[in-house]
This record gives sequence, C-alpha cells and structure tokens, in this order.
Amino acid sequence: MTEKNFWTYIRSNLVVRGVQTYRVENKVAVGMPDVHYIHEGVSGWIELKFMNDWPKKRMTTGLMQTQAMWLEAYHLNGGNSWMMFRIAREFTGLIHGRDAMRIYDRPSKATFMSLLKWYAVGNIKGEEWDNLKNTICGL
Repeated sequence: MTEKNFWTYIRSNLVVRGVQTYRVENKVAVGMPDVHYIHEGVSGWIELKFMNDWPKKRMTTGLMQTQAMWLEAYHLNGGNSWMMFRIAREFTGLIHGRDAMRIYDRPSKATFMSLLKWYAVGNIKGEEWDNLKNTICGL
C-alpha cells in the first residue's frame, strides 16, 4: 500500500457513510494537510501518513515540522485537525492535531499509542468506519 492507496481506502469508505472528502495538493500553503472532509456542517483536515513498518525505536512517522505547526495552529483557532497513520496493513490510527508537535518529536511507541483517539488493527471493518466518522465529526 502507498499513501495514495491509503487515501483511496479512506475516501471510498467514508463517502458511503456520508462524509465528503477532498484530496488537496497545495504547493503554496506549506504544511497544509492532505484531506479536507465535511459531514452535516462539521468539517476538518486530516494529514495522512503511511509507513511500511513499525519504527524500530521511536515513532518516526514522516510528519514534517511545518505540518505539525499547521495542525496545531488550526486546532488553536477552533478547527478540527487530525493525523491518520497507516502502518503496513496491520494498523490504522488517528491522533488529534493538537498533539502534532508531540508526534513530530518522535515519541516512544507507548506515548504514540496513548495519544490515539481511534484505531483499528488489520483491515478496518464496518463498525470501525462508523466509529472513525463519529470521532472526526465529533458525534
């Protein structure tokens, strides 16, 4: 799987649950997340990160400082911002944007796991998709 495939996987499963998603490639606004979503008037941003394997020591996720700063600033201004991580085909997790600098600082696996607001092991199943939608939309 690649980050592009990860995006397709997310989009196709959220759209059937009424969440509209848009892939954004912005070369002007440095750090802006990959995905904008909206559902019943609630909208937000998600930065997608795909990793081929669990890091051996600290959680090196590929999140850049500009991305972490954008996510935290958006949250501080009242917006919904998230980071979603897919690790191989074995794990998908969601962390709130307010914790972006903690992720950028390469936390331990235990800290990473404690920051999760939602996660699924293996392929995401029906009810887990509903729980993801409810989490990002504050339902």
